[in-house]
Amino acid sequence: LLAGTQDNGTLRYEGGVWLQSGLGDGGDCGVNVQQPNVCYLSRFGMGLFRSTTGGAWTGWDWIGPDVEPEQNQPNGALFYPPMAVCGNVVAQAGATVFLRTEGSDPVPTSPWVRVALPPGERASALVFRDPGCIFVGTDRGNIYRIENNLGLWREPLQIRTASGVVSDLHFTAGAAGIPGRLWAAYSAGDD
Repeated sequence: LLAGTQDNGTLRYEGGVWLQSGLGDGGDCGVNVQQPNVCYLSRFGMGLFRSTTGGAWTGWDWIGPDVEPEQNQPNGALFYPPMAVCGNVVAQAGATVFLRTEGSDPVPTSPWVRVALPPGERASALVFRDPGCIFVGTDRGNIYRIENNLGLWREPLQIRTASGVVSDLHFTAGAAGIPGRLWAAYSAGDD
């Protein structure tokens, strides 16, 4: 279990004790549940760090995405851009959703793939349905679905419009004959 703590870095929970795992501004974190020693942390602005040692203090490596200034905060991304992990697929987003498939020997890691959101949109929340589908909530209140078809990430499809900011997304998988459910939290107005 990892937790970003804003000005106090990233913490890792070990048997009833929280230990410092990474310095800097602690942002979103994620774990590959298929390989729990592979985990990710973010800080302010775009870019992620990956650990293959379960988040050990010395085990973090920068993996990007390396973005142009206009793709970073304050204009192209939020101060803490959202990120998500589903199996070997990791994503981080601002005005563009960056996705990559992490490799493990002998499979190499893919380069970051860029999927631009419509003009004026910035991601404020991300959640995967599965490794081939991600939902993106925006600071304008819209929700988009981006799917991978035959190895190519498709253009965003708008599936919901509302006012306010999408502050969180959660997907609950369905059972046989029962569709899954996408949950969204919104904040409205300027408060």
